[in-house]
Amino acid sequence: MLTRSIIAAAAGLRRHLVRWPRERGGNVTITYAFALVPVIGTVGLGIDWFQQQSYDKRLNDAADAAAVAAVTTAKAYIVANSGNGNVSIQAVNAGIAQAQKVFAVDAGSSANTEQVTPQISFPVPLGTTYTATVSYATTMPTSFGRMFGTGSFPLQGTATSSVTIGLYLDFYVAVDVSGSMGIPTTTSGQNALAQINPDSRSQYPTGCVFACHYQGNQGYSLAESPSNNIALRVDTVGLAINSMVKVAMQQEKFNGIANEYRIGLYPFIVHAIDAAPLSADFTNVQNVASSLGNTYLDQGWSSGAPTASNGTQIGSGGTHFENLTSDMPNYIKPFGNGLTAAAPQPFLFLISDGVDNNQVYSSSNFNGSQPQLPTTHFCTLAKSNNFKVAVLYIPYVPIANPNPSFAGDEDDKVNNIIPQVPATLQSCASPGFFFTASSPTDITNAMNTMFVQAVQSARLTH
Repeated sequence: MLTRSIIAAAAGLRRHLVRWPRERGGNVTITYAFALVPVIGTVGLGIDWFQQQSYDKRLNDAADAAAVAAVTTAKAYIVANSGNGNVSIQAVNAGIAQAQKVFAVDAGSSANTEQVTPQISFPVPLGTTYTATVSYATTMPTSFGRMFGTGSFPLQGTATSSVTIGLYLDFYVAVDVSGSMGIPTTTSGQNALAQINPDSRSQYPTGCVFACHYQGNQGYSLAESPSNNIALRVDTVGLAINSMVKVAMQQEKFNGIANEYRIGLYPFIVHAIDAAPLSADFTNVQNVASSLGNTYLDQGWSSGAPTASNGTQIGSGGTHFENLTSDMPNYIKPFGNGLTAAAPQPFLFLISDGVDNNQVYSSSNFNGSQPQLPTTHFCTLAKSNNFKVAVLYIPYVPIANPNPSFAGDEDDKVNNIIPQVPATLQSCASPGFFFTASSPTDITNAMNTMFVQAVQSARLTH
């Protein structure tokens, strides 16, 4: 519309100029002379406006390009230098320098304006999202606008760009599958199993609440039968692990970063085995978690015992926390600060009722029974190597009607140390990563919370 007005004004000016010499009246001549001033000024102001718009668009485009250059340069710097510790400050400085160059080249200068120096705001982030803001403010002198008191036009604008650095995380889930994880998850389930379980009736006349899974015992098969359907702790943990895997898959989809997380599942009794080695494909983890009780619960007594990829048998008997120190390093992959897929940040998730025992079962007998508090040496070692350690404690239910003649008074020994277990396991966990859960819902919620909190804590440390 303004263009048409300027063209019309110019045409009118031309007609007046053609007619002006023919006019004889002095008043007409004076009138035309005065009329020319606003007409010429209007045309000139339009020319000034178009020049201002053109240069302002160039500055806007330059600011956009500079903001993008800042964050992409920072990301490239981080990827190239991810093994050199915390490089966020250097990455931001590199981004600012590149943004200044890009703005200078793209903005250039106007015939009437000096080169503009942008203001670049690019703070070092607390998380992994880098955001750069490029702004400019200057003025452009007018050629004709002074006739109307407009000596210059303001030019200003702002552009912002963000990029999230992919944070790659590894989760090593070590889960206790010793006999005590065969206790029903709920109190009602424990009472139901005690009523129908024929195992160890001579030692426990009121009924054994352990769903024993080794040869010659019926507790596990009775609990798992569709007619009884008594959920055991090991089954509940398996469901919770699969719930956590679904959360990980949803989070990856939301982030839009392929293979951002890797998860491995490591059942342990006497030894830990890599039943589902660390992988970004969660299929194996899901399959193992779905059969955690049936395949691994106290199944290390037979010749066909589950084994690790290096041939180590899981064994059977009490929970041997002390062997985690030598077993788990066999399965650990290279790790780092999490900024690249080649250097993922590691987490250890430990799930157990927390009662250690040097007891070892075979197909015909068992050797030793020394209930004790778990050693935390492996946790200390993991944390010293920059692992975050999360512990899910599933409280060991005190044994009702303990039998002092069974396995060297094992029942009373266990009952005596149960009150001390939570504090011991809490010392094993990284600050803020100790969880306690008993019911199926609480166990699932705890697993999901452990994962989400791990992801959040990783982002807050970069």
